[in-house]
Amino acid sequence: ETWIDDVYRNRLRTLLSLDDHITLFMKQLKKMKQLDNTYVIYTSDNGFQLGQHRLRGDKRQLYEHDIRVPLYIRGPGIKPGTSLDEAVLNIDLVP
Repeated sequence: ETWIDDVYRNRLRTLLSLDDHITLFMKQLKKMKQLDNTYVIYTSDNGFQLGQHRLRGDKRQLYEHDIRVPLYIRGPGIKPGTSLDEAVLNIDLVP
């Protein structure tokens, strides 16, 4: 096994744990009847290369998967399935 395999496997384990916690959080909001009154924002950073382009442990390249990060928002006034193509930054969340 390689270093990259270990890192990748650990990332997947972390994501599984995160999925479990988000599920519990959403269920608790629903139970408290606050789900429809709460904005839930999910984002990430661009992570590190895991061997792509023969790069190891770096994220300062101008590849699409390095410069694009997920941003999902649900909450009051946001229609499910809404998608925007505009570029956004963290400052757009809270000025």
